[in-house]
This record gives sequence, C-alpha cells and structure tokens, in this order.
Amino acid sequence: VNWFINENGLQLRGTTNNVAEPRVGDIIKTGVEISNLLFHNNNLKMAGIFYRLTCANGAVSPEPAGMRSLLHQDRWKEPTVRLNTLYSEVDNVVAEMMSIMQVIGSLAKIDLPHFANSEEAQKTIKPLIKHLGIPAKYANNVEDALYAEGPTVFDFYNAVTRLGRDAVLPEVREMFERSGYKLLATVDEVQEILQLIDA
Repeated sequence: VNWFINENGLQLRGTTNNVAEPRVGDIIKTGVEISNLLFHNNNLKMAGIFYRLTCANGAVSPEPAGMRSLLHQDRWKEPTVRLNTLYSEVDNVVAEMMSIMQVIGSLAKIDLPHFANSEEAQKTIKPLIKHLGIPAKYANNVEDALYAEGPTVFDFYNAVTRLGRDAVLPEVREMFERSGYKLLATVDEVQEILQLIDA
C-alpha cells in the first residue's frame, strides 16, 4: 500500500496480484485508491488504479458511477458504514480495471508517427493530449517526457503518467493520472487519432 497526504486529505493506494507485462520486466498491477478528503461533505472517494512497478507511475480511473449517491445516502451514518459501502464496490472496480488491463500489452505494439523535430512531435502530441483532456500548456512537458521514453503508445502512456508522478501540485498529478487512464480506456480512439495524423 502506498499513501499520499496533502492539503486535500489522505489517499491510500493498494494493488492486487493482477498484473500485465507489456515489456519484459515492466510490470503493471491493478488496484484501488481510497481517498479521505478533509474539507468536503462527501469526503470518501474510490477509484481504480494501474500502478507501474518499475518507476511508480500510475493511472487513476474516474470514480465508479453511482458511488457518490451511495455514499451520500450513508452520509449521516457511522464512518464504518460508509467505509463498508465503499469496500462493497472494490470488486467491481478491480473487475473494470482487469478488463482494461487486457489492452496494456498491445500499447507497446502501436507505434507513434515518427518525428524528426519538435514541430513534428507537437503535430502528434497536441491531438492526443486534447483527446486525453490535458491542457495545451503542458504540450512541451509531454514532448520532453516522451523523448525520455520511446516511440510507442505505451511510451506515451509512461510519459504522461510520469509527469503525474513528478507533479508538485496534487491537482496536476491527478489530471495526468486520469489522462493515463483515459488513454488505456480509449485505445481504439487513440489509434484513430494516430491514423489521422499519419494521413
């Protein structure tokens, strides 16, 4: 279990034994993230995660549909009741993550368009980050991070999630981690974008 604490509250991340290995020795585990937010009426949150063991990069799913309303119904009950409500959904979250994990291995086989300079790199990066919900002001950061990785969609995923891992501000870390999840969840759309870039 890993944990983070910041001005928003406490986040716990636990992983399961379910793994993917897109490249030999590069292991990714699934798990869940549970947050206890300090200054929020619905202070408990849960999301699925992918956790890359070699460098501690992660991707975080959106909160499960209906979780807010379940927790809202229990808001005046004992904290243990609310925690039990949260824990009752863990298996569903892990199952969703396992279905998405099936695509991780394919990412290392999907090449990005070759680029010889920054202008060509931005031609590839800008449509991808727009699709993933990453603000355009981070395009150069993504480009720099990608140069340290490689020429595949898996490398792009690693670049984005590494930027999240290294972010100082919690909201920036969460934005990059959620973008990493969206890349995994929308691989078909990402491939369509790459085909348009190559056209």
